[in-house]
Amino acid sequence: MNDRVKNEIRDLGGAGARMRIVLSALLVLAGLALAPGAASGADRTIEFGESFDGRELRAHRIGPRDAERSVLVIGSIHGNETEGHEIVRRLRDEHPNRFAIWLVESVNPDGVAARTRGNAHGVDLNRNFPVDWRASEPTSAEYSGPAPLSEPESRAVKQLAQRVDPGIVISYHQPWNQVLGACKGADRVQRRYAKLSGMEFACRGGNLPGTATKWLNRKPGRRAFVVELGAGELSKQNAARHTRAVMKIARGPEGRARAGSRGGGRVHRPKIKNDQIPYGDGRKRQMAAYSDRHYGDRTWRLKRIEQIVLHYTVTSTYGPVWNTFASNAPNNGESPGVCAQFVVDKDGTIYSLVDQGVRCRHAIGLNHRSLGIEMVQEASGSAEQAILNRRKQRLAAQRLVAWLCQRHNVKVTDVIGHAMANDSRFFRDDQGWRNDHSDWPKNPTEEFRKGVRKIRDR
Repeated sequence: MNDRVKNEIRDLGGAGARMRIVLSALLVLAGLALAPGAASGADRTIEFGESFDGRELRAHRIGPRDAERSVLVIGSIHGNETEGHEIVRRLRDEHPNRFAIWLVESVNPDGVAARTRGNAHGVDLNRNFPVDWRASEPTSAEYSGPAPLSEPESRAVKQLAQRVDPGIVISYHQPWNQVLGACKGADRVQRRYAKLSGMEFACRGGNLPGTATKWLNRKPGRRAFVVELGAGELSKQNAARHTRAVMKIARGPEGRARAGSRGGGRVHRPKIKNDQIPYGDGRKRQMAAYSDRHYGDRTWRLKRIEQIVLHYTVTSTYGPVWNTFASNAPNNGESPGVCAQFVVDKDGTIYSLVDQGVRCRHAIGLNHRSLGIEMVQEASGSAEQAILNRRKQRLAAQRLVAWLCQRHNVKVTDVIGHAMANDSRFFRDDQGWRNDHSDWPKNPTEEFRKGVRKIRDR
């Protein structure tokens, strides 16, 4: 803006003052729009839950959003063991370009505020996970909680792990001053971290019940481990050494060697656009009640994924599909309404509408064991062939399915079409309902599977 224009605005008096405010705001907005990385950094910090006392749990990402591999670093899970926070803070200043690191200062902010081991409910979060969980007394310093995943912080860690799908998880504790390994399998990454950080490697902690690392290591190919820092304050020199160790582990062969348990090399996560439909407490209660009636299991959670079911939308565009799923209108006289976890548009865009750990009504008899994938396609006599002939959509759907098969250890033969659902070995409906859909019968489904196998085995 040149001086003559500025002077003319100033001479307008009160109106000029108001105009100056408007122009200043516009200049600020323009600066934000033009600032390098302003838009790309908008999703670097995500909220993934709340603590027992309502404090936000946040994860910050360094590195590219579409990185092929990621590492999760947790500064503390016990509120009185906080020296790992310094490593997390230092990592925020790093700039990886081929991998992503998700940083969580603490998953127990209530314990940090109170300087207690447990959360505000008195629960040791590192005894609250489902693997080898064991009940303990509420008076114990290692109180396991009333049930596995009873605490909001533990459930939030589960949701975060499902969302970012890390290949390596490093969790900092105190005060043993050791890198821990189970010594019953491959401890290469733990041993290398110990060497890089100048710490001792020890076979410890493998028999502890309900730990986060045991649960995280259920995922094939994932390496989750504990780094026990020493007692007292972490020196700047040691903090810098740990920061370098994390970066070297993330960029090294350990960070790359996360392969599925079936097939050949690792299938990379395809680009997925998050477009979640409303799925609040009311709909969850409806889903739990539906599950109780049809599967004898009163829950809205999708705990076991055994199959992937293919559908097409009977629409020519994506918008009506989202609107239908979001409306939650009763179907067959029962609530909740229908939905699917994913929709693949004709241009190959993959949309995530519901989290993978949440049940959707997409196929009678299988909603308790399967994920649903809808492909945008209007009804026609050759709808499946139209999708198979549409290269971008077909490849996107096959990449998504290959990645999901790897992630959930699903056999390609357990990728089925909706028309095949009644004959599934996992089919169950206590109300005697049956599917009457004809989308994706056996022959086009087998053709689709061939593409999935190619992607998996290459």
